[in-house]
Amino acid sequence: DLIGLILKILLLGGTNFIGPNLIKTFQQRGHQISVFNRGSKPTEQNIKCYIGDRNLGFEPVGNQYWDIVIDTCCFFPQQMENSVKYFNQRAKKYIFISSVNAYRDFKTASISETYPLRRSFPFQRKLRLSKYSYGAMKADCERVLMKKWAGDSLILRPGYLMGKLDPS
Repeated sequence: DLIGLILKILLLGGTNFIGPNLIKTFQQRGHQISVFNRGSKPTEQNIKCYIGDRNLGFEPVGNQYWDIVIDTCCFFPQQMENSVKYFNQRAKKYIFISSVNAYRDFKTASISETYPLRRSFPFQRKLRLSKYSYGAMKADCERVLMKKWAGDSLILRPGYLMGKLDPS
């Protein structure tokens, strides 16, 4: 129902690998794109940038309404809780870029979006993100979004991403 429209999009993050590529694509299609980030890296020119820390709240964004919020940098369930609480009545759609690592395991070749996800342990939620907790934390973020988001949502679980601006 949004095809062919000029969309008002808010990108959470937006200064690393995926963000600048998304910004360029959306700008080429005529959409209005803004970013919310900590301001630690420069953003693309002609982009409205709201400076803040998602762990402290989204107040710098104000009470605006967005067609789509795209979350490129949510790693902890509490971060998703905060996002959902703030944007639930301020956005039509929420897109979360998760990870293929959210899946419980890879013991079969026939993995679909209904395949079981990893589970974290409560103590992991207080630790720093690591290669051991990354997938479980992403899965927990997905669960929060699916349980608490009132509108349409989309969860993407990419594997390894490569391309322009790839830091690896």
